[in-house]
Amino acid sequence: KYVDTMLESIASSLLIKYLGHYVTGFQKENLKFSLGSGNAVLENLELKKEALDGLDLPIIIKTGSLGRLSLTIPWAQLKSKPATIVIDGLFILVGPKANDDFDWDAYSQLLHERKMKRLKVVMASREAPKVEDEAKDDSFGSRFTAKIVDNLQIEINNIHIRYEDNTDAKHPFVFGITLEHLAARSTDENWLPKWLEEVMIVHKFVSLKRFAIYCNSGEAPFPSVLTPPALKQKMRERIYSDTEQFLLRPISGSLKVVMNKNQVPNMRIPRYSFDFAFDEICVSLEEEQFFNMMETSQTMRRYQTSLRYRQYRPTLPIHTHAALWWKFAGQAILADIHRKKQVWKWTYIHQRIKNRVAYIDLYRRIQLKKKLTPAEEHAYDLLEHQLCYEDLLTFRTLAEAALKKDVENLKEEEERQKANASYGSNLMGWWWNSGAAQVIDLPLPQFQLSKEEWQDLYQTIDYDYANSHAAYDVPKQYVRTRIRFLLEKGVVTLQEKSNPLMTAVFDHFEIGLAFRQKSTLFSSVLQRVTVEDDFTAGTKFKQVLSPVDLSEPVVQTTIEIVPWDSTTVDHKDDEPVNIVKGIHYRVNIVMRGLDLIYNAPFIQRLITFFGNPMGGGNWDPFEFQIEAAARLERIRSQTPSQLLLSLANHNTFELSVDIKAPTLVIPDHRTREQCQILVLDLGTFSLKTPAVTVKPSFSQQHLNDFYDEFQLSLTELNMLLGTCDTQGWTTSKAYQSSQKPFSIVDKFNIQFQMKICKVDSEELSKVVLSGNLPSLRIQLAQIPGKHLPPI
Repeated sequence: KYVDTMLESIASSLLIKYLGHYVTGFQKENLKFSLGSGNAVLENLELKKEALDGLDLPIIIKTGSLGRLSLTIPWAQLKSKPATIVIDGLFILVGPKANDDFDWDAYSQLLHERKMKRLKVVMASREAPKVEDEAKDDSFGSRFTAKIVDNLQIEINNIHIRYEDNTDAKHPFVFGITLEHLAARSTDENWLPKWLEEVMIVHKFVSLKRFAIYCNSGEAPFPSVLTPPALKQKMRERIYSDTEQFLLRPISGSLKVVMNKNQVPNMRIPRYSFDFAFDEICVSLEEEQFFNMMETSQTMRRYQTSLRYRQYRPTLPIHTHAALWWKFAGQAILADIHRKKQVWKWTYIHQRIKNRVAYIDLYRRIQLKKKLTPAEEHAYDLLEHQLCYEDLLTFRTLAEAALKKDVENLKEEEERQKANASYGSNLMGWWWNSGAAQVIDLPLPQFQLSKEEWQDLYQTIDYDYANSHAAYDVPKQYVRTRIRFLLEKGVVTLQEKSNPLMTAVFDHFEIGLAFRQKSTLFSSVLQRVTVEDDFTAGTKFKQVLSPVDLSEPVVQTTIEIVPWDSTTVDHKDDEPVNIVKGIHYRVNIVMRGLDLIYNAPFIQRLITFFGNPMGGGNWDPFEFQIEAAARLERIRSQTPSQLLLSLANHNTFELSVDIKAPTLVIPDHRTREQCQILVLDLGTFSLKTPAVTVKPSFSQQHLNDFYDEFQLSLTELNMLLGTCDTQGWTTSKAYQSSQKPFSIVDKFNIQFQMKICKVDSEELSKVVLSGNLPSLRIQLAQIPGKHLPPI
């Protein structure tokens, strides 16, 4: 019973820590936790209005509620009963935040808390165990967590998050995310529900039902007169509605998870494996929906930019206080100028040196557990508020370097104390020390257990204290985590007021990710893709994009990321089949042929759809290029003194690209049974890199060392003119017809050698290109009675 009380106290503290920030009135005394059964049930919880403030978005929670949260952890019966988490009825209604609804002091405090949290995570990660040592970690904490996770059951029902925006009275809209059901349960190897006991391979099956995203253009917000119960009922009903303007139609799918707990891994079974599977995903986008989303995206981007200047922004209306707003504009511009110039002033440099010395001294004394005076504590807190994240991280790094010897002495003292401590120490040791990345600063109670109580607890979770730190070396080629995503069919539709403009269909799309210790492998396969023209009335060329050969995948891609000082070993049946050294990125792309029908009005309509939605409006695609241009300018500002450093850190690629370029078909008519066509066959595009050479030293630099070399080839390009039947037309049928197409340009090949500069320098050419065209034969005078279709 003493152990039960201890563990339940930990669970209560964690619930308060992670839910208290989001839920109102969530106090320890309000938490009904059954000591006998390990049940915690929370009902009708209200979300705090400021729960989303940490996102820095111009949105505010109008109302939010959680119908039921049930947590069951049978502490004394973990070997026979599962731990369960049930969430039901999470409804969140949000809307745009008013411009005047802003507290600069509260926002400054939020920035400080976020800065310190980020700093805390980085500092903790330096002390966390390395990835290579993951398999050696068999601590009490990891075994205790694993015991709960093995048979953990999660069930989530009825989730609805709804954003209402009526700032533009002419174009109100609502955006929502709904989920009917999600469940995760333990299974056997055949994915049938099963209680797991003493297994080293854990199987989890996650089912998803009716997950959807909608955007209803023209819909007004819910009436403000609705009572909370009526509003919850409406939110619940909309989860099951099929009348929404769906961006993502309700989808169902599954996730199969396999966790390998063996300390000595089987090379064929990753430590973690995730298999996502969906039968069909349908995405639909209307022109007005796109307009609303772009407007909202721009509003949020402008809000993010304006946060830097909110301290200068007047609270009075602009039409009666124009002078204040002109002053605000000047202050905002000058603030950026002063910020850039002050870092070069001697007063700033001198003050920064003083801050560095003071902070390092105070931080070092705190780490040595020396007591500070109230004035010193105030000075330390003031420095942490004034200094930016980068300065704090740098100063702490310098302080830790100076503390290295003192820390080693402290560790030796702690080890001597641990050696003299009683068996088992206390439970909270693993909670803080088993993973430095999980730092808990709650005043959790300390518990002391007898040897017999520790033995009972160890037996419950199958923890072997004597062999808990046995070392096992995991091979570098071992795949620790494998992720696979499979979509049997995907449909993307563009619409204009419910009238389809274009429909794209993807068949058997698969993505794979494999993570080793120091390498990552990405792969993708797309079996088939077609695009249909729903805009042109009476067209005989319904499919404007279709594969030439249905027996092969349209696209196959593999990208592997490998550090320079490592060796990649590809395995098959535990036998190495390929060993390559000195590669940062290995890219392989294979693409098969596609027929592309040229239709100028259809293409122009798609450009209008994305480039100028709703026939105008305030959306400007150029605004989305500003940030990219700024980043490019920062890259271009490198000085010539950085050339060798850039070269030393340059990534090496191994490329193998084999693309059968699309065949462009230009018909003279799209509605006749028979028409003339101009076929532009772009042939096959091939791009390869030469063999990797040994990285040169700085003393042996040659001009070619500053360039990456690529070998490009375009083969079997040609142009044809012919007559064909438009019913069920394909290029293969055109070649096989009785009226053979006439060759305007005979097949020809082009070879290129391209060199791209590795560094940014005004003294070196960016691109060096040379090519070879053996022959080119064009036959225009021999086209009797034929004419070229208009483009």
